[in-house]
Amino acid sequence: MDTKPEVDRSDSRQILRADMAVVHWSWKIQGDKNADGTPRHPHFGMVTLVAEKQNGNWLAVVGQNTNAILAIPPKLQDIKTPIAIPGTSPAD
Repeated sequence: MDTKPEVDRSDSRQILRADMAVVHWSWKIQGDKNADGTPRHPHFGMVTLVAEKQNGNWLAVVGQNTNAILAIPPKLQDIKTPIAIPGTSPAD
């Protein structure tokens, strides 16, 4: 029996002006499989979008998805982020 991969996420939004916002969300996927059917290890990442309101609808105008490493890089140790860095909490 196939199982559906689980996707966990947390997000943060910051309105820059009435028609523009930055959206961050972290993600964790577990339970998916490689092309050969073997299970993959849980993997993590973070998405950043710039969204613009056009004709009453929010549209992503710029986006970046980054796969995460499983630790906080030394340069980020003292920086507070709007959401948890994927793969750094004990629950991960």
